[in-house]
Amino acid sequence: MIIKARIFLLFFHIILMMNSSYKIFSIINIVVICLLFSIVDKEVSNKTIHNILPITICVDPGHGGKDGGAIYGDYVEKDINLDIGLKLKEILLDMGYNVVMTRSSDYHLPINKEYTKLGDLNERIKLVKESDAFILISIHANKYELTSVHGAQTFYRTSSRESMVLASLIQKNITSNFDNNSRISKSIDNIYLLNSLDIPAVIVESGFMSNSFDLNNITNPDFQEKFANIIADSINEFLLYY
Repeated sequence: MIIKARIFLLFFHIILMMNSSYKIFSIINIVVICLLFSIVDKEVSNKTIHNILPITICVDPGHGGKDGGAIYGDYVEKDINLDIGLKLKEILLDMGYNVVMTRSSDYHLPINKEYTKLGDLNERIKLVKESDAFILISIHANKYELTSVHGAQTFYRTSSRESMVLASLIQKNITSNFDNNSRISKSIDNIYLLNSLDIPAVIVESGFMSNSFDLNNITNPDFQEKFANIIADSINEFLLYY
């Protein structure tokens, strides 16, 4: 419908151009119409892309069950990761994505089986592959012996250009939306989960539990919501390139 309307209007203005008195008017209008249709086409594409070709995002809240991850005082990493992961899931669903969670509550994988680190990771990898996910976002929180160390940071495997772009976009948007964060995305090649996947896959560390400023943020539901929104917006930005 849009293409037919565009052809009709352009044809109409070409006819007008045959009359010299309308030539300048018609040229200006052709340019304006083309620009307007370009904007309309982009808006329609943005609104319908997920309905035409649903894109699946896998959200991986790190750790769970017997694997608590980092612990600092009364705070356990697995709980923070899950809180942010569930918020990210809802935001992505509202945007029109399909979302697969590697876990949706406090358990390790495989469910109801004895915990081993390798078994847990292999089950996550299996879930990602079986879901045909286009992107993996693995959410974690950090900890360090120096309490002054702080900031959210993204990680990607060196061999994946797409993962590097996605991690860089998330990091850029984190830095521009939160004060007191000057970290940069970083390549890392010893992460079994990332090395076992051939899709864009990144680890997003929300902050350092060992830093009081970060800990206050990453346990705050409002911060978690904003953080999840930034990740989701970064995914949208990433998909403009791919």
